[in-house]
Amino acid sequence: MLNNTDVEESIKQVIREIASQHDLILTEVSMELDIVDDLGFSSLGVVALVAELEDALNVNPFEVEGVVMTDIRTVADLVKIYCHCFAVSK
Repeated sequence: MLNNTDVEESIKQVIREIASQHDLILTEVSMELDIVDDLGFSSLGVVALVAELEDALNVNPFEVEGVVMTDIRTVADLVKIYCHCFAVSK
Protein backbone atom coordinates (compact mmCIF):
# COMPACT_ATOMS: atom_id res chain seq x y z
CA MET A 1 0.00 0.00 0.00
CA LEU A 2 1.36 3.39 -0.96
CA ASN A 3 1.69 6.15 1.62
CA ASN A 4 0.82 9.78 0.84
CA THR A 5 4.40 10.67 -0.13
CA ASP A 6 4.58 7.72 -2.51
CA VAL A 7 1.27 8.71 -4.08
CA GLU A 8 2.44 12.31 -4.51
CA GLU A 9 5.74 11.27 -6.10
CA SER A 10 4.03 8.76 -8.40
CA ILE A 11 1.54 11.39 -9.57
CA LYS A 12 4.28 13.95 -10.19
CA GLN A 13 6.27 11.39 -12.19
CA VAL A 14 3.27 10.49 -14.35
CA ILE A 15 2.56 14.21 -14.89
CA ARG A 16 6.14 14.66 -16.14
CA GLU A 17 5.81 11.65 -18.47
CA ILE A 18 2.49 12.77 -19.97
CA ALA A 19 3.76 16.34 -20.30
CA SER A 20 6.78 15.07 -22.23
CA GLN A 21 4.54 13.00 -24.53
CA HIS A 22 2.48 16.13 -25.26
CA ASP A 23 5.56 18.33 -25.81
CA LEU A 24 4.96 20.38 -22.67
CA ILE A 25 8.01 21.73 -20.88
CA LEU A 26 7.66 21.71 -17.11
CA THR A 27 10.14 23.51 -14.91
CA GLU A 28 8.57 22.09 -11.76
CA VAL A 29 5.58 20.14 -10.59
CA SER A 30 4.31 21.42 -7.27
CA MET A 31 1.13 20.73 -5.38
CA GLU A 32 -0.56 24.09 -5.93
CA LEU A 33 -0.19 24.14 -9.71
CA ASP A 34 -3.34 23.99 -11.82
CA ILE A 35 -3.09 21.10 -14.27
CA VAL A 36 -4.61 23.04 -17.17
CA ASP A 37 -3.78 26.68 -16.48
CA ASP A 38 -0.30 26.30 -14.97
CA LEU A 39 1.00 23.04 -16.45
CA GLY A 40 -0.59 23.54 -19.87
CA PHE A 41 -2.47 20.26 -20.14
CA SER A 42 -5.29 20.15 -22.69
CA SER A 43 -8.49 18.24 -21.95
CA LEU A 44 -7.01 15.32 -23.90
CA GLY A 45 -3.84 15.58 -21.81
CA VAL A 46 -5.88 15.43 -18.61
CA VAL A 47 -7.68 12.31 -19.85
CA ALA A 48 -4.32 10.72 -20.74
CA LEU A 49 -3.00 11.68 -17.30
CA VAL A 50 -5.95 10.11 -15.48
CA ALA A 51 -5.71 6.93 -17.60
CA GLU A 52 -1.97 6.64 -16.96
CA LEU A 53 -2.45 7.24 -13.23
CA GLU A 54 -5.04 4.48 -13.13
CA ASP A 55 -2.47 2.10 -14.64
CA ALA A 56 0.42 3.33 -12.48
CA LEU A 57 -1.47 3.31 -9.18
CA ASN A 58 -3.82 0.39 -9.92
CA VAL A 59 -6.89 2.28 -8.81
CA ASN A 60 -9.72 4.09 -10.57
CA PRO A 61 -10.68 7.06 -8.37
CA PHE A 62 -13.95 7.53 -10.22
CA GLU A 63 -15.24 4.24 -8.86
CA VAL A 64 -15.34 5.86 -5.41
CA GLU A 65 -18.68 7.45 -4.67
CA GLY A 66 -18.67 11.22 -4.95
CA VAL A 67 -15.45 11.59 -6.98
CA VAL A 68 -15.97 13.34 -10.31
CA MET A 69 -13.59 14.66 -12.96
CA THR A 70 -14.48 18.27 -12.14
CA ASP A 71 -12.98 17.75 -8.66
CA ILE A 72 -9.53 17.73 -10.28
CA ARG A 73 -7.96 21.14 -10.87
CA THR A 74 -4.57 21.00 -9.17
CA VAL A 75 -1.83 18.48 -8.48
CA ALA A 76 -2.96 18.58 -4.84
CA ASP A 77 -6.48 17.60 -5.92
CA LEU A 78 -5.10 14.50 -7.65
CA VAL A 79 -3.04 13.55 -4.61
CA LYS A 80 -6.02 14.05 -2.29
CA ILE A 81 -8.34 11.97 -4.46
CA TYR A 82 -5.90 9.08 -4.87
CA CYS A 83 -4.96 9.09 -1.18
CA HIS A 84 -8.67 8.98 -0.35
CA CYS A 85 -9.11 6.02 -2.69
CA PHE A 86 -6.35 4.10 -0.94
CA ALA A 87 -7.78 4.98 2.47
CA VAL A 88 -11.27 3.70 1.67
CA SER A 89 -9.94 0.54 0.03
CA LYS A 90 -8.16 -0.65 3.20
